[in-house]
Amino acid sequence: MSDVTQVVFNTASYPYPHGEQFIESEIVHWACLTGTNVVILPSTSSGTPRTIPSGIGVQPASSLSAFVKISCAMQAFVHPLLWEEFWQLHRKGQLNATRCFLALKSVAFVLREKADISRRLRGAGPIDLAYSYWNNETAYALCLLKREGRIRHVISRAHRYDLYEEKRKAGYMPVKRQLVDDFDCVYGISNDACIYLGERYGFAANKLQVARLGVSIPEKPANASTDGVVRMLSVSFCVEVKRIHKIVEAICQACSANPGLVIDWVHIGGGPLRQDLEATSKRILGTLPNARFRFAGVLSNKDVLQFLSDNPVDVFINSSASEGIPVSIMEAMAFGVPAIAPAVGGVPELVNDGTGVLLSAEMHPAEVYAAICTLTGEKAEIYRTGARQFVEERYSASRNYSHFVSQAVSLAERPDA
Repeated sequence: MSDVTQVVFNTASYPYPHGEQFIESEIVHWACLTGTNVVILPSTSSGTPRTIPSGIGVQPASSLSAFVKISCAMQAFVHPLLWEEFWQLHRKGQLNATRCFLALKSVAFVLREKADISRRLRGAGPIDLAYSYWNNETAYALCLLKREGRIRHVISRAHRYDLYEEKRKAGYMPVKRQLVDDFDCVYGISNDACIYLGERYGFAANKLQVARLGVSIPEKPANASTDGVVRMLSVSFCVEVKRIHKIVEAICQACSANPGLVIDWVHIGGGPLRQDLEATSKRILGTLPNARFRFAGVLSNKDVLQFLSDNPVDVFINSSASEGIPVSIMEAMAFGVPAIAPAVGGVPELVNDGTGVLLSAEMHPAEVYAAICTLTGEKAEIYRTGARQFVEERYSASRNYSHFVSQAVSLAERPDA
Protein backbone atom coordinates (compact mmCIF):
# COMPACT_ATOMS: atom_id res chain seq x y z
CA MET A 1 0.00 0.00 0.00
CA SER A 2 1.37 3.44 -0.94
CA ASP A 3 1.64 6.41 1.39
CA VAL A 4 -1.32 8.01 -0.39
CA THR A 5 -4.77 6.48 0.15
CA GLN A 6 -6.54 6.14 -3.20
CA VAL A 7 -10.30 6.74 -3.01
CA VAL A 8 -12.89 6.69 -5.80
CA PHE A 9 -16.27 8.22 -5.05
CA ASN A 10 -19.01 6.94 -7.37
CA THR A 11 -22.08 9.11 -7.88
CA ALA A 12 -25.05 9.09 -10.21
CA SER A 13 -24.14 12.43 -11.79
CA TYR A 14 -22.48 14.74 -9.25
CA PRO A 15 -20.80 17.13 -9.90
CA TYR A 16 -22.82 17.24 -13.13
CA PRO A 17 -26.51 18.26 -13.02
CA HIS A 18 -28.94 17.38 -11.57
CA GLY A 19 -29.60 16.11 -8.06
CA GLU A 20 -27.30 14.78 -5.33
CA GLN A 21 -27.05 18.31 -3.99
CA PHE A 22 -26.39 16.92 -0.53
CA ILE A 23 -22.97 15.74 -1.69
CA GLU A 24 -22.06 19.42 -1.90
CA SER A 25 -21.99 19.56 1.91
CA GLU A 26 -20.13 16.26 2.25
CA ILE A 27 -17.42 16.70 -0.38
CA VAL A 28 -15.73 19.57 1.47
CA HIS A 29 -14.81 17.12 4.23
CA TRP A 30 -13.18 14.77 1.72
CA ALA A 31 -11.24 17.75 0.36
CA CYS A 32 -9.81 18.50 3.80
CA LEU A 33 -8.04 15.13 4.03
CA THR A 34 -4.28 14.90 3.82
CA GLY A 35 -2.52 11.89 2.35
CA THR A 36 -5.65 10.93 0.44
CA ASN A 37 -6.36 11.21 -3.27
CA VAL A 38 -10.10 11.41 -3.97
CA VAL A 39 -11.50 11.10 -7.49
CA ILE A 40 -15.24 11.35 -8.28
CA LEU A 41 -16.58 8.91 -10.86
CA PRO A 42 -20.11 9.94 -11.93
CA SER A 43 -22.17 7.40 -13.87
CA THR A 44 -23.38 10.13 -16.22
CA SER A 45 -21.49 13.28 -17.20
CA SER A 46 -23.60 15.69 -19.21
CA GLY A 47 -24.00 19.41 -18.74
CA THR A 48 -21.84 21.94 -16.94
CA PRO A 49 -20.35 20.55 -13.74
CA ARG A 50 -20.83 22.28 -10.43
CA THR A 51 -17.85 23.81 -8.66
CA ILE A 52 -16.02 21.33 -6.48
CA PRO A 53 -13.35 21.94 -3.83
CA SER A 54 -9.72 22.04 -4.92
CA GLY A 55 -7.91 18.78 -4.42
CA ILE A 56 -10.86 16.65 -5.57
CA GLY A 57 -10.52 15.04 -8.99
CA VAL A 58 -13.27 14.13 -11.44
CA GLN A 59 -13.10 11.37 -14.03
CA PRO A 60 -16.12 11.85 -16.35
CA ALA A 61 -18.07 8.83 -17.54
CA SER A 62 -16.74 7.35 -20.74
CA SER A 63 -18.98 6.75 -23.72
CA LEU A 64 -19.28 3.02 -24.14
CA SER A 65 -19.42 1.84 -27.72
CA ALA A 66 -22.40 -0.05 -29.06
CA PHE A 67 -20.17 -3.12 -29.22
CA VAL A 68 -19.38 -2.94 -25.50
CA LYS A 69 -23.03 -2.41 -24.59
CA ILE A 70 -24.12 -5.39 -26.71
CA SER A 71 -21.27 -7.47 -25.31
CA CYS A 72 -22.34 -6.70 -21.71
CA ALA A 73 -25.94 -7.64 -22.55
CA MET A 74 -24.81 -10.94 -24.07
CA GLN A 75 -22.51 -11.68 -21.11
CA ALA A 76 -25.43 -11.12 -18.75
CA PHE A 77 -27.26 -14.13 -20.19
CA VAL A 78 -24.51 -16.50 -19.05
CA HIS A 79 -23.15 -14.61 -16.04
CA PRO A 80 -23.14 -16.44 -12.67
CA LEU A 81 -24.90 -13.48 -11.04
CA LEU A 82 -27.94 -14.02 -13.24
CA TRP A 83 -28.21 -17.77 -12.75
CA GLU A 84 -27.69 -17.52 -9.01
CA GLU A 85 -30.42 -14.88 -8.97
CA PHE A 86 -32.77 -17.22 -10.84
CA TRP A 87 -31.96 -20.00 -8.39
CA GLN A 88 -32.66 -17.80 -5.36
CA LEU A 89 -35.98 -16.69 -6.84
CA HIS A 90 -36.90 -20.28 -7.64
CA ARG A 91 -36.17 -21.45 -4.10
CA LYS A 92 -38.46 -18.74 -2.70
CA GLY A 93 -41.22 -19.47 -5.23
CA GLN A 94 -40.85 -15.97 -6.71
CA LEU A 95 -39.57 -16.83 -10.17
CA ASN A 96 -41.68 -15.32 -12.92
CA ALA A 97 -41.19 -13.63 -16.29
CA THR A 98 -41.18 -10.10 -14.88
CA ARG A 99 -38.53 -10.82 -12.27
CA CYS A 100 -36.43 -12.76 -14.78
CA PHE A 101 -36.42 -9.74 -17.08
CA LEU A 102 -35.60 -7.35 -14.22
CA ALA A 103 -32.75 -9.60 -13.09
CA LEU A 104 -31.32 -9.79 -16.60
CA LYS A 105 -31.58 -6.03 -17.02
CA SER A 106 -29.88 -5.44 -13.67
CA VAL A 107 -27.00 -7.83 -14.34
CA ALA A 108 -26.42 -6.25 -17.78
CA PHE A 109 -26.32 -2.82 -16.12
CA VAL A 110 -23.86 -4.07 -13.51
CA LEU A 111 -21.56 -5.35 -16.25
CA ARG A 112 -21.82 -2.06 -18.15
CA GLU A 113 -20.91 -0.11 -15.03
CA LYS A 114 -18.04 -2.48 -14.35
CA ALA A 115 -16.71 -2.01 -17.89
CA ASP A 116 -17.00 1.78 -17.63
CA ILE A 117 -15.34 2.00 -14.22
CA SER A 118 -12.58 -0.40 -15.32
CA ARG A 119 -11.83 1.81 -18.30
CA ARG A 120 -11.65 4.92 -16.15
CA LEU A 121 -9.42 3.24 -13.58
CA ARG A 122 -7.03 1.83 -16.18
CA GLY A 123 -3.48 2.50 -15.06
CA ALA A 124 -4.59 3.75 -11.64
CA GLY A 125 -3.35 0.70 -9.77
CA PRO A 126 -5.20 -0.85 -6.82
CA ILE A 127 -7.84 1.41 -5.28
CA ASP A 128 -7.86 1.46 -1.49
CA LEU A 129 -11.49 2.49 -1.12
CA ALA A 130 -14.43 2.69 -3.50
CA TYR A 131 -17.41 4.60 -2.10
CA SER A 132 -20.76 4.52 -3.89
CA TYR A 133 -23.28 7.14 -2.86
CA TRP A 134 -26.05 4.66 -3.76
CA ASN A 135 -26.43 0.97 -2.99
CA ASN A 136 -27.29 0.12 -6.58
CA GLU A 137 -25.82 -1.50 -9.70
CA THR A 138 -22.80 0.81 -9.57
CA ALA A 139 -22.04 -0.40 -6.06
CA TYR A 140 -22.48 -4.01 -7.22
CA ALA A 141 -20.00 -3.39 -10.04
CA LEU A 142 -17.50 -2.14 -7.47
CA CYS A 143 -17.99 -5.37 -5.53
CA LEU A 144 -17.14 -7.40 -8.65
CA LEU A 145 -14.00 -5.33 -9.12
CA LYS A 146 -13.12 -6.02 -5.51
CA ARG A 147 -13.41 -9.75 -6.22
CA GLU A 148 -10.89 -9.25 -9.02
CA GLY A 149 -8.44 -7.45 -6.73
CA ARG A 150 -8.83 -4.05 -8.42
CA ILE A 151 -10.35 -2.54 -5.28
CA ARG A 152 -9.46 -3.31 -1.67
CA HIS A 153 -12.53 -2.03 0.18
CA VAL A 154 -16.07 -1.13 -0.93
CA ILE A 155 -18.62 0.92 0.99
CA SER A 156 -21.89 2.60 0.06
CA ARG A 157 -24.71 4.62 1.48
CA ALA A 158 -28.31 3.42 1.28
CA HIS A 159 -31.13 5.95 0.94
CA ARG A 160 -34.62 5.06 -0.35
CA TYR A 161 -34.97 3.91 -3.95
CA ASP A 162 -31.91 1.70 -3.45
CA LEU A 163 -33.32 0.31 -0.22
CA TYR A 164 -37.06 -0.39 0.02
CA GLU A 165 -37.77 -3.43 -2.11
CA GLU A 166 -41.56 -3.27 -1.87
CA LYS A 167 -41.45 0.10 -3.63
CA ARG A 168 -39.68 -1.34 -6.67
CA LYS A 169 -41.34 -2.89 -9.70
CA ALA A 170 -42.71 -6.36 -8.87
CA GLY A 171 -41.58 -5.76 -5.27
CA TYR A 172 -38.14 -6.93 -6.28
CA MET A 173 -34.56 -5.65 -5.91
CA PRO A 174 -32.28 -7.78 -8.11
CA VAL A 175 -28.76 -8.93 -7.20
CA LYS A 176 -28.34 -7.14 -3.86
CA ARG A 177 -28.60 -10.29 -1.70
CA GLN A 178 -25.75 -11.96 -3.57
CA LEU A 179 -23.26 -9.25 -2.67
CA VAL A 180 -23.93 -8.62 1.01
CA ASP A 181 -20.61 -10.24 1.96
CA ASP A 182 -18.60 -8.20 -0.56
CA PHE A 183 -19.32 -4.83 1.02
CA ASP A 184 -17.03 -3.79 3.82
CA CYS A 185 -19.79 -1.58 5.18
CA VAL A 186 -23.12 -0.15 4.10
CA TYR A 187 -24.12 3.11 5.74
CA GLY A 188 -27.86 3.56 6.10
CA ILE A 189 -28.96 7.17 6.41
CA SER A 190 -31.36 6.20 9.21
CA ASN A 191 -31.82 3.54 11.87
CA ASP A 192 -34.76 2.26 9.84
CA ALA A 193 -32.50 1.79 6.82
CA CYS A 194 -30.00 -0.34 8.74
CA ILE A 195 -32.71 -2.49 10.28
CA TYR A 196 -34.28 -3.00 6.86
CA LEU A 197 -30.94 -3.91 5.23
CA GLY A 198 -30.33 -6.57 7.84
CA GLU A 199 -33.81 -8.06 7.95
CA ARG A 200 -34.66 -7.86 4.24
CA TYR A 201 -31.36 -8.63 2.55
CA GLY A 202 -29.30 -10.41 5.19
CA PHE A 203 -26.49 -7.92 5.77
CA ALA A 204 -24.54 -8.84 8.89
CA ALA A 205 -24.86 -6.39 11.76
CA ASN A 206 -21.10 -5.70 11.74
CA LYS A 207 -21.39 -4.48 8.13
CA LEU A 208 -24.09 -1.92 8.85
CA GLN A 209 -23.75 1.53 10.36
CA VAL A 210 -25.96 4.57 10.56
CA ALA A 211 -24.42 7.59 8.84
CA ARG A 212 -26.94 10.40 8.98
CA LEU A 213 -26.98 13.12 6.38
CA GLY A 214 -26.65 16.68 7.58
CA VAL A 215 -27.35 20.32 6.85
CA SER A 216 -25.66 23.57 7.65
CA ILE A 217 -27.15 25.47 10.56
CA PRO A 218 -28.02 29.06 9.54
CA GLU A 219 -27.03 31.91 11.79
CA LYS A 220 -30.63 33.05 12.23
CA PRO A 221 -33.92 31.14 12.12
CA ALA A 222 -36.66 31.94 9.64
CA ASN A 223 -39.31 34.43 10.64
CA ALA A 224 -42.80 33.34 11.61
CA SER A 225 -45.81 35.10 10.10
CA THR A 226 -47.14 38.05 12.09
CA ASP A 227 -50.32 38.77 10.11
CA GLY A 228 -52.37 35.69 11.03
CA VAL A 229 -51.71 33.91 7.72
CA VAL A 230 -50.34 30.36 7.96
CA ARG A 231 -47.52 30.09 5.46
CA MET A 232 -46.71 26.53 4.43
CA LEU A 233 -43.80 25.28 2.34
CA SER A 234 -43.20 21.96 0.59
CA VAL A 235 -40.16 20.94 -1.45
CA SER A 236 -40.13 17.87 -3.69
CA PHE A 237 -40.22 16.59 -7.24
CA CYS A 238 -43.70 16.50 -8.70
CA VAL A 239 -43.93 12.73 -9.05
CA GLU A 240 -46.48 10.19 -7.90
CA VAL A 241 -44.59 8.89 -4.86
CA LYS A 242 -44.54 12.40 -3.36
CA ARG A 243 -48.39 12.49 -3.18
CA ILE A 244 -48.53 16.27 -3.47
CA HIS A 245 -52.25 16.00 -4.24
CA LYS A 246 -52.69 15.11 -0.56
CA ILE A 247 -51.44 18.56 0.41
CA VAL A 248 -54.04 20.10 -1.91
CA GLU A 249 -56.80 17.97 -0.37
CA ALA A 250 -55.66 18.80 3.17
CA ILE A 251 -55.57 22.55 2.54
CA CYS A 252 -59.02 22.36 0.98
CA GLN A 253 -60.47 20.59 4.02
CA ALA A 254 -58.72 22.90 6.49
CA CYS A 255 -59.83 26.10 4.76
CA SER A 256 -63.37 24.80 4.21
CA ALA A 257 -63.71 23.75 7.86
CA ASN A 258 -62.39 27.05 9.19
CA PRO A 259 -63.17 30.14 7.05
CA GLY A 260 -61.10 32.22 9.48
CA LEU A 261 -57.97 30.23 8.67
CA VAL A 262 -55.91 31.64 5.80
CA ILE A 263 -53.28 29.32 4.30
CA ASP A 264 -50.62 30.47 1.85
CA TRP A 265 -48.85 27.43 0.39
CA VAL A 266 -45.71 27.47 -1.75
CA HIS A 267 -44.38 24.35 -3.44
CA ILE A 268 -40.80 24.24 -4.72
CA GLY A 269 -39.90 21.60 -7.28
CA GLY A 270 -40.57 20.55 -10.84
CA GLY A 271 -41.34 17.25 -12.46
CA PRO A 272 -43.75 15.50 -14.82
CA LEU A 273 -46.84 16.10 -12.66
CA ARG A 274 -46.31 19.80 -12.06
CA GLN A 275 -48.79 21.08 -14.63
CA ASP A 276 -51.47 18.60 -13.53
CA LEU A 277 -50.95 19.54 -9.89
CA GLU A 278 -51.21 23.23 -10.68
CA ALA A 279 -54.44 22.60 -12.57
CA THR A 280 -55.81 20.49 -9.70
CA SER A 281 -54.84 23.15 -7.16
CA LYS A 282 -56.56 25.85 -9.21
CA ARG A 283 -59.71 23.75 -9.51
CA ILE A 284 -59.88 22.76 -5.84
CA LEU A 285 -58.32 25.73 -4.04
CA GLY A 286 -58.99 28.48 -6.55
CA THR A 287 -62.58 28.99 -5.36
CA LEU A 288 -61.63 29.25 -1.66
CA PRO A 289 -61.09 32.86 -0.55
CA ASN A 290 -58.84 31.78 2.32
CA ALA A 291 -56.52 29.48 0.32
CA ARG A 292 -53.54 30.70 -1.68
CA PHE A 293 -50.97 28.64 -3.54
CA ARG A 294 -47.96 29.03 -5.78
CA PHE A 295 -45.78 26.52 -7.61
CA ALA A 296 -42.31 28.07 -7.64
CA GLY A 297 -40.72 25.47 -9.93
CA VAL A 298 -37.21 24.14 -9.72
CA LEU A 299 -34.82 26.07 -7.49
CA SER A 300 -31.21 25.30 -6.65
CA ASN A 301 -30.48 24.18 -3.12
CA LYS A 302 -28.89 27.57 -2.51
CA ASP A 303 -32.09 29.32 -3.62
CA VAL A 304 -34.27 27.09 -1.43
CA LEU A 305 -32.18 28.07 1.58
CA GLN A 306 -32.40 31.71 0.51
CA PHE A 307 -36.19 31.39 0.35
CA LEU A 308 -36.24 30.12 3.93
CA SER A 309 -33.99 32.97 4.99
CA ASP A 310 -35.95 35.72 3.25
CA ASN A 311 -39.57 34.66 3.75
CA PRO A 312 -41.74 33.89 6.76
CA VAL A 313 -42.51 30.17 6.92
CA ASP A 314 -44.70 28.69 9.64
CA VAL A 315 -44.96 25.02 8.66
CA PHE A 316 -43.04 22.67 6.38
CA ILE A 317 -45.11 19.84 4.95
CA ASN A 318 -44.02 16.55 3.39
CA SER A 319 -46.54 14.12 1.86
CA SER A 320 -44.41 11.26 0.49
CA ALA A 321 -45.53 7.66 0.39
CA SER A 322 -41.90 6.56 0.69
CA GLU A 323 -38.84 8.33 2.08
CA GLY A 324 -35.33 7.69 3.29
CA ILE A 325 -34.97 10.62 5.62
CA PRO A 326 -35.76 13.93 3.90
CA VAL A 327 -32.99 16.51 3.90
CA SER A 328 -35.60 19.09 2.87
CA ILE A 329 -37.24 18.64 6.29
CA MET A 330 -33.85 18.95 8.01
CA GLU A 331 -33.13 22.19 6.17
CA ALA A 332 -36.48 23.69 7.14
CA MET A 333 -36.07 22.59 10.76
CA ALA A 334 -32.58 24.09 10.85
CA PHE A 335 -34.34 27.41 10.17
CA GLY A 336 -36.70 26.72 13.07
CA VAL A 337 -39.64 25.64 10.90
CA PRO A 338 -41.55 22.70 12.41
CA ALA A 339 -42.67 19.90 10.11
CA ILE A 340 -45.75 17.88 9.26
CA ALA A 341 -44.96 14.54 7.64
CA PRO A 342 -46.24 10.94 7.39
CA ALA A 343 -44.61 8.09 9.30
CA VAL A 344 -42.76 6.45 6.40
CA GLY A 345 -39.13 5.30 6.14
CA GLY A 346 -36.83 7.21 8.46
CA VAL A 347 -39.16 10.20 8.89
CA PRO A 348 -40.11 9.23 12.49
CA GLU A 349 -36.44 9.69 13.43
CA LEU A 350 -36.70 13.33 12.40
CA VAL A 351 -40.26 14.45 13.06
CA ASN A 352 -41.47 13.99 16.62
CA ASP A 353 -43.49 15.69 19.34
CA GLY A 354 -40.76 18.28 19.83
CA THR A 355 -40.10 19.12 16.18
CA GLY A 356 -43.51 18.92 14.51
CA VAL A 357 -46.38 16.49 14.02
CA LEU A 358 -45.91 12.95 12.72
CA LEU A 359 -48.94 11.73 10.78
CA SER A 360 -50.09 8.25 9.86
CA ALA A 361 -48.53 6.80 6.72
CA GLU A 362 -51.87 7.38 4.92
CA MET A 363 -51.80 11.10 5.78
CA HIS A 364 -55.51 11.90 6.08
CA PRO A 365 -56.58 15.53 5.47
CA ALA A 366 -58.11 15.79 8.94
CA GLU A 367 -54.73 14.94 10.47
CA VAL A 368 -53.07 17.73 8.52
CA TYR A 369 -55.66 20.26 9.66
CA ALA A 370 -55.17 19.26 13.29
CA ALA A 371 -51.39 19.43 12.86
CA ILE A 372 -51.57 22.93 11.38
CA CYS A 373 -53.61 24.09 14.36
CA THR A 374 -51.10 22.51 16.75
CA LEU A 375 -48.00 24.01 15.17
CA THR A 376 -49.41 27.50 14.75
CA GLY A 377 -51.17 27.66 18.10
CA GLU A 378 -49.99 28.95 21.45
CA LYS A 379 -46.98 26.59 21.49
CA ALA A 380 -45.74 27.61 18.05
CA GLU A 381 -42.54 29.17 19.34
CA ILE A 382 -41.74 26.06 21.41
CA TYR A 383 -41.98 23.91 18.29
CA ARG A 384 -39.81 26.31 16.32
CA THR A 385 -37.11 26.28 18.97
CA GLY A 386 -37.33 22.51 19.34
CA ALA A 387 -37.00 21.86 15.60
CA ARG A 388 -33.88 24.00 15.27
CA GLN A 389 -32.26 22.54 18.38
CA PHE A 390 -32.95 18.95 17.29
CA VAL A 391 -31.23 19.46 13.93
CA GLU A 392 -28.27 21.18 15.57
CA GLU A 393 -27.81 18.19 17.86
CA ARG A 394 -28.35 15.31 15.41
CA TYR A 395 -28.14 16.53 11.82
CA SER A 396 -25.32 19.03 11.72
CA ALA A 397 -23.48 18.66 8.40
CA SER A 398 -20.10 19.57 9.83
CA ARG A 399 -20.37 16.99 12.60
CA ASN A 400 -22.01 14.14 10.68
CA TYR A 401 -19.93 14.34 7.49
CA SER A 402 -16.67 14.82 9.34
CA HIS A 403 -17.38 11.69 11.38
CA PHE A 404 -18.44 9.67 8.33
CA VAL A 405 -15.37 10.61 6.28
CA SER A 406 -13.11 9.80 9.21
CA GLN A 407 -14.72 6.35 9.53
CA ALA A 408 -14.43 5.69 5.80
CA VAL A 409 -10.74 6.61 5.64
CA SER A 410 -10.01 4.50 8.70
CA LEU A 411 -11.63 1.55 6.95
CA ALA A 412 -9.62 2.23 3.79
CA GLU A 413 -6.40 1.99 5.75
CA ARG A 414 -7.23 -1.41 7.22
CA PRO A 415 -5.38 -4.46 5.92
CA ASP A 416 -7.24 -6.43 3.27
CA ALA A 417 -9.80 -8.85 4.62
